[in-house]
Amino acid sequence: MNRTERARLRNLYRDKVARAVHAALDPKEAGGLKREVEEIETHSKLLSLVETRWASDWGAAVIVAIVCLTTASFLWSTKVRSTNVSMTVETGSLRGTLSRNWRVEAPFQSSAMRFENLSDVQAPNLGLAIRGGMGDAWFKLEGGQITLESLQIDKGASVQLTVDSSQVSLFVARGGVRGKLTVLGKGKLAAGAESAAQDTQRDYSIAIPETVDFGVSDPRGVPSRFAVHSPQKWDLGRMPFTDVDFALEEIRDLSQAELVSGIKSGSVRFNDTSWPALALSENEIVSVHKTERGRIDVRGGEGSAQVNLNGLVKDVTVGDSQTRQELAPSYLEYLYNKKSLAFFWGAIVFGWGVLWGIRKTIFR
Repeated sequence: MNRTERARLRNLYRDKVARAVHAALDPKEAGGLKREVEEIETHSKLLSLVETRWASDWGAAVIVAIVCLTTASFLWSTKVRSTNVSMTVETGSLRGTLSRNWRVEAPFQSSAMRFENLSDVQAPNLGLAIRGGMGDAWFKLEGGQITLESLQIDKGASVQLTVDSSQVSLFVARGGVRGKLTVLGKGKLAAGAESAAQDTQRDYSIAIPETVDFGVSDPRGVPSRFAVHSPQKWDLGRMPFTDVDFALEEIRDLSQAELVSGIKSGSVRFNDTSWPALALSENEIVSVHKTERGRIDVRGGEGSAQVNLNGLVKDVTVGDSQTRQELAPSYLEYLYNKKSLAFFWGAIVFGWGVLWGIRKTIFR
């Protein structure tokens, strides 16, 4: 029996029920009530035989249930695009790519500094005048009071910081650099226009601070290096990186290098979840992605750098290529912890949709 015939049979059944009710309420037609009831029972049995197992709106019910389950599965399995983290790390290395021009304002002070792979060095009173070189120039100052007054690095440059008990080194590649330092007192100067040459070597005795300007105008593949030996208390302030990791390239032999972690200790907390703080062990491989909206502060510690990262990031990756884990909460965890009202009403709608779908598909 097709759908139209079933509809006609249902309408006939309803008409007979209406007539039976009318006969029951009208004493003049009470004699035909028994016959009407018998016909109603007959039509009811006939309807039960030809009626489809599914309700007429079972298709919509299945769609609603599928949409609810699919949405729940998506929210559970998909990680949020950004999550708020608080990370504290003690490390011997840090590297990243600058998201904007960066300037070191707080001065470095030391009695010895070395600068390598520069294109310009200017200090006339010290006999230094290298301009427009091939990017191989270098100079070294030892003795007196040497202060790195400023250092500016262009957006997009790759910066790596390494720290140990004897020195702090900055390696800069793929970006222009401009800097200025002052020197005061007695010491020795050595410099060269090429890495293998020493064009200048002299003692100095300076009563009034002398300025040395240096820079890299056309950066090449070889990183520039700025090494501060035995620095006093230092603070790099906020470093605007797009991504951050704590890897350090360790040379095994002339043909092999290995990336190792400089982390000594640390922890990371995901503020959008109820997860406990994750402790970072020594030499653990860790990287943080899309940190432009976070704040990264770097300052000196005891033979290490203290790194604090707070704010929105994409995720935190822990482990090497074989044990790699990308840590970030799912949308469901985020809603549960940060949007409790939206989660509450969403759970009600989800439960209603699933139960309504089950009722319409299983029960008529």
